[in-house]
Amino acid sequence: MKTVLGCAALMLCWITGCGPSVIVRSRVSSEGHPRLGRVYIVLNGGEKTESMVRSMGLSFPEVFNPHGVTSKVYVMDPLSLDPNEYRMDAWKFKPDAVLVVRFTEATMREDRVIGAVFDVTLHDGNVGKIYWRASAKMQFDGLSQRGYGEEFAKEIVAKMAMDGLFP
Repeated sequence: MKTVLGCAALMLCWITGCGPSVIVRSRVSSEGHPRLGRVYIVLNGGEKTESMVRSMGLSFPEVFNPHGVTSKVYVMDPLSLDPNEYRMDAWKFKPDAVLVVRFTEATMREDRVIGAVFDVTLHDGNVGKIYWRASAKMQFDGLSQRGYGEEFAKEIVAKMAMDGLFP
């Protein structure tokens, strides 16, 4: 009986296109923001979200591209002792802004991650002033984290567009 119910649930999920649920809350600085032509993206995930962060790294450039934004991704080592390890690479890229995506917490069920929260900030090109900040909560369907990075990137960039960060 469990197998039949499990198969039915998977079929329903496949038919309805269920997947991760992403809720993004954000705030834009009242002082304006830089023109986004070149964005350096720093992904600071954790051991529990490693496969999703790798997927984000592939997805963000593709999702930014239709908005006329060139981007470069840097994935930080979760065990890095230097929180600024990416700065020299970012400086060489000469970005208009730096988008930092930082994993902050996970919801676990048994030994699987079923949810994650990320703090997302958009800084000026010198990684100084924060122009935009978001909290992104993601609930997984429990099957796998793969593919969720693309959905996350789409939701973050859609929220940035909704907040007026693109021309």
